[in-house]
Amino acid sequence: MKKLFAGATLLLLGVGAGAQVQAAVTIGLKGSDTLEDVTKDVIAACPALIADTTNQISYVGGGSGGGESAMIAATPTQQIAPMSRALSTTAAIGPLTLCDLNVAPGCTTACSTATDAGCTGTSPTNGKRVACDSSKGAQELLVGLDGIAVVGANQTGGDSVGKTAAAADDCGDSIVGGQTVACTSGVDPGCAADNLYHFADWRDVLAVVYGGQYHSDAAGGTPALTVNESPLAADPRYCQTPAPVAHKVRNPARVNCAGTVRQNLVNSWGKLFADAGAGAPGVCRSGNCVKLKHAFRRGDLSGTTDTFVGLVGLIAIPAQTNCANGNFPGISNAATANPFCNAGEAPMNKGDSDYLDLDPIRRIADSEAATFAVARQGMEQVSEGYRAPANPPTTRGNDNRTEPPVAVLKDLAYSNFQNIGFDPNNAGFAQFLTDEAAALAARNSLGLVLTIEIPTNFQDDQVAYWSPSTAAGQAPVKCAPGVFALSNVGNGVICPDGSPQPCLLPVDAAGTNFNCLTDAPSPAASPLRDSRVYNLWVVSTIGKFVKDNYLNPGLTLSAARQNRAVSGFFRLHTNQVTNFGATPKIAQANTGVCKQFTSTDQIGCLVKANPCSIGFAGREAVTADNTSMGYRIGLNSNTDVTAGLSASQANIESLVTGGTPYAIARKLWVNSYKGLANVTNTNGATTTHELDLLNCFGASGSTSIVDSKITGRNFIAVPSGVTRTVTCTP
Repeated sequence: MKKLFAGATLLLLGVGAGAQVQAAVTIGLKGSDTLEDVTKDVIAACPALIADTTNQISYVGGGSGGGESAMIAATPTQQIAPMSRALSTTAAIGPLTLCDLNVAPGCTTACSTATDAGCTGTSPTNGKRVACDSSKGAQELLVGLDGIAVVGANQTGGDSVGKTAAAADDCGDSIVGGQTVACTSGVDPGCAADNLYHFADWRDVLAVVYGGQYHSDAAGGTPALTVNESPLAADPRYCQTPAPVAHKVRNPARVNCAGTVRQNLVNSWGKLFADAGAGAPGVCRSGNCVKLKHAFRRGDLSGTTDTFVGLVGLIAIPAQTNCANGNFPGISNAATANPFCNAGEAPMNKGDSDYLDLDPIRRIADSEAATFAVARQGMEQVSEGYRAPANPPTTRGNDNRTEPPVAVLKDLAYSNFQNIGFDPNNAGFAQFLTDEAAALAARNSLGLVLTIEIPTNFQDDQVAYWSPSTAAGQAPVKCAPGVFALSNVGNGVICPDGSPQPCLLPVDAAGTNFNCLTDAPSPAASPLRDSRVYNLWVVSTIGKFVKDNYLNPGLTLSAARQNRAVSGFFRLHTNQVTNFGATPKIAQANTGVCKQFTSTDQIGCLVKANPCSIGFAGREAVTADNTSMGYRIGLNSNTDVTAGLSASQANIESLVTGGTPYAIARKLWVNSYKGLANVTNTNGATTTHELDLLNCFGASGSTSIVDSKITGRNFIAVPSGVTRTVTCTP
């Protein structure tokens, strides 16, 4: 193996090569990723913003929670936020206070109504900071409707969202429950006396797939989904002030991502679905799949995730942390088990699972066999590194390869260095190096559930997809096989091979560019068995992390201490696609590869490039050409196939007009914590044009701009006669 050595040791960089600096931007508006395209479209069409070339709005997205937090902070950075959910009514939000730290004498509750923005209650030391505070005038503006789509590859190009009036082209693929899988009565949660698990409805199916959560315990009871951690773990990541308390962890009687029922379900592709009967619409998904390959999800801060978790009935995602351990975000006393199987079993706060791959059910990362014409080409471009690639079936179908063993996995790193880092100044760092290396080595291939979350500062191919420059449409730079160079990526980082830094990372043929694609699993440097693990690290040309722009306004830590090193699961099909089964109809310059810049759009592409997979995302993940599809979703507590409804306009409009709505329909909002009537065009001395933008979203009564942009992005416009302005009442 040839090794090239880079001599300089540099500090972590928060912004990588290719980052864009936009002139004349006076506000970077945070809010829903689902509404990113719509918001940018409205900004571009808003007359007041077109006329003012000096003061412009840049939409940075990042999730509904980020926009809400920015409005309610002690020093708000924005007055409005596009959101894919309503304002929170219970979550504690906002900056760290002396009350939170239990420092102020006699202060025993979360905030003070006398001094803390957003605090509600009846006395100066009573209450919670909530966004939906009618005393502050909080209001919501309904701007559109959406249906969260459970999407997959559309093999026939049929209509899955009612775009045409004719029913002959409709897709009949439905998730309604009613199927059964084998289990052991009295042993496996939810298992009936006939040794079968009977899926109660669509929620039961998706709860098992994404969360390993069952409708009852082994005795048929319904105990709580979480229990107190026992004994209290000794974890240096826990915040020490106030003293750590017992966190809520998964109740194994109800939740087990490694459980037999979950394994049997995801290893039987057809068990996920129930199709319309004879004479009804046809089946559009692949019939060649044997097992579910991946279940893609949005990140913790996405309003789509909030809505999905609530409607499916999963464990609620706890609030973002409000405390730090030294220079690192800590795990607060509000932390609990994350509902998704990729998060592992440890207590954590919101956002702490976005880059984890701890699902105990693993899937072999696809590549060409050594004997094929293109030997060992990576059909999936990312993998974990400790399993040798297995040869795919010669016929590209009926994939019955033996998967890695099911095992509980863990991660010991801080949330801003998920998978890779720990504070070297903390006690136990030497032991961490040993334990985290072992934890990495236990990960094989890829987990079933994968988070697809593209940071909002990753907006060009060079940063996100290995292109040689920021210009669009270029092929990725490829790493030279077996050529590595040393890079010191940051203090306390574990390298992909489990060693402490400096790390040997792949480079291009010139030996100067670390921002390159390893497009094959081999050759792999010992002890790694698959070199595609390096593709999970997003690094600049000089081998430094290109971190995301995550920022929790509830922490006093600087942005540099909060921005996170990224695990690039969204890069799964940058260069190649998986062609098992029938060839999926994929449109993106006829290449089939996936290089989108919103997480929703990327999920819609990935299910086509990985045709035995599903994902949940906004309805716009169903592509205009029907190359991806949205499955019909059943009614709650109903397993009748005919009760499966498509995410059609009529079914989604029923959410506000009456009738039976699509089960995962939701409303889309532009919200204001201070009240719509109190929004201005300035924030302090800065011209922000937020009132102008709010009016272009329809607050002035004219809805022509927003309605056209909503429908142009595959959402549903608010039907005429429906009240759009809502006063938020906790």
